[in-house]
Amino acid sequence: MSWLRLNPMLALPIGAMLLPACKKKEPETSGSIEAEPAAEQAEEDTGDDDKKAVAPEGTVAQVEEATAAEDSEPAAEPIAVAPEGTAPVAAEAQQTGPPTGEAGLEGATIDESGMYIAADGRRQAVDSFGNPLFDVDGYPIWEALPAERAKQLFEEAMMLRKGVAGGESDLMGAASRLNQALSLVPDFTEARFNLALVQLDQDLIRDAVQSLKSVLEQRPEWKEAILSLAISYERSGDFTSATKIYTQGLDKEPENVDMLNGMARIYRKMGQPEIAEKKAKAILKIDSNSVDAYNTLGLSYMDMGELELARFVFLKAEKSVPGADQNSAIQANLGLVNYRFEGWSKDKREFEATDRFEKALALNSSDLGAMVNLAHLKLINFDFEGARELLERAHRKMPANVPIQLNLAVARRGTGEYDGAEKLYNEIASAPGEYRADALVNLAILQGDFRKDYPTAIETYNEYISVMEESGSPVAEDDPVRSYIRSIEKILERAEKKRQRAADRKKRDEERAVRRKAKEEAAAAEAAAAEAAAAEAAAGDAAGGEPAAGQEVEPATGEDAAGGDSGMGEPTPAPDSDSEAPSEAGDEADATPPEGGAE
Repeated sequence: MSWLRLNPMLALPIGAMLLPACKKKEPETSGSIEAEPAAEQAEEDTGDDDKKAVAPEGTVAQVEEATAAEDSEPAAEPIAVAPEGTAPVAAEAQQTGPPTGEAGLEGATIDESGMYIAADGRRQAVDSFGNPLFDVDGYPIWEALPAERAKQLFEEAMMLRKGVAGGESDLMGAASRLNQALSLVPDFTEARFNLALVQLDQDLIRDAVQSLKSVLEQRPEWKEAILSLAISYERSGDFTSATKIYTQGLDKEPENVDMLNGMARIYRKMGQPEIAEKKAKAILKIDSNSVDAYNTLGLSYMDMGELELARFVFLKAEKSVPGADQNSAIQANLGLVNYRFEGWSKDKREFEATDRFEKALALNSSDLGAMVNLAHLKLINFDFEGARELLERAHRKMPANVPIQLNLAVARRGTGEYDGAEKLYNEIASAPGEYRADALVNLAILQGDFRKDYPTAIETYNEYISVMEESGSPVAEDDPVRSYIRSIEKILERAEKKRQRAADRKKRDEERAVRRKAKEEAAAAEAAAAEAAAAEAAAGDAAGGEPAAGQEVEPATGEDAAGGDSGMGEPTPAPDSDSEAPSEAGDEADATPPEGGAE
């Protein structure tokens, strides 16, 4: 699995997480994110930890699970208003509007529909039904001109970006209002510049670059826009373009601290922390209170493995640089170095790191690095609810940031929100990009270990293997993924044998039931036939001794009634009392009267 790309603003290990299905095991970590005060950019950290978890005996082997994290934004809030020396809004938006009351009617006309038109061309305002609006004194209420409406939208956007009444920022709302303002006044340069900053907040780097290029076409010498464009290239990983802008700026102003800090950051991000260290120290000679330089210097020491020096630099900045103790990036980076500090126990490292991350969020609730790193600490301690709350906030702030999406999916899965986790994994896996493999392996874990949908999990694992082969990083035969697939296949094979045995047993039971039912039906039919035969025989006997219905019967003569034949022949003796009596009436009916009876 490829290492996750991580951002610089706060370097807390946030890498592979292992969540065995049978028991909890603290996730292994690799990779980090870092906090820097003046730029936000994506970078890759290929930490040294690359351990695999061994599944407990008798359980399915577990697969390394990818998580990711994002950085925090600059400690100094990006420019939200026009810099000094420029108009805060478009010039035409500075109009104060027509006089109100009676003075507002001076020079006004009435159109064919009876609506007032002011001398400056604005029309009378109407309600939702199209009825003209008047003030309490009966004078017309006028519509705002496009520039006035644009100014109002601009001001609303600034409040939403910062957060209303100390609440969470609404970046989508801010971007929407700035776009509306630009639709009303296309050359509203300040609105376009602030739109670029909002796009940077949302991690929409390409959009930010295009917006800043448009700004610089209108105002080529705007230093803040030039610096923001360089930071945008830096965050996108286009160090060549960023270096070009920083170099051009330094050609004009060799001691421009912002440009110097940009170059120092790029050297560090390009894997040259020694040069970055020298650059940062040179900046501090020019400006000893540059928090950005202190952060770059500390992070450079961290890159070189000098954790004690890094911690010393951050603590020195916190104590000696005015305002640094209130700087969320300093606090977040102290949290990072505390987490890695080898002189402490694991519990102390996590406690000290958590304390600093919480302080950073208390200073700046929108500090993305502190937010995501604190969420990571909660994830590795299986506090999925706490991690999810932080990551949902981070996701709202940067909805297009894939590492945050990966971490959020892990938190959602941990809280039982499987559908939400699966949706994020599918979105990432369906789009080309460096995180596709990470999303696929996590999706397979969700399908197999949590949903128990093993056939689908195998399909996803195989897709992951194909993606890795296409990227030139084939999955080895002894890789946990392949072991996991083989384990699942054995489970499915056993399940299939069990299913087949159950099906055979069911078939035999059904066949026995059919034979038993056939025997019972045959016995019942035989019994019914015997009963019918007996009934028929009884009916036949009854028909031989009694007249059929409707048959006329002659009355018997006296002799017949007495049973004699007028002295001819001997009378039939009476039966002996000891003789056997007929058992049925039909037996008596079988006796016939003597022959020769008198007529």
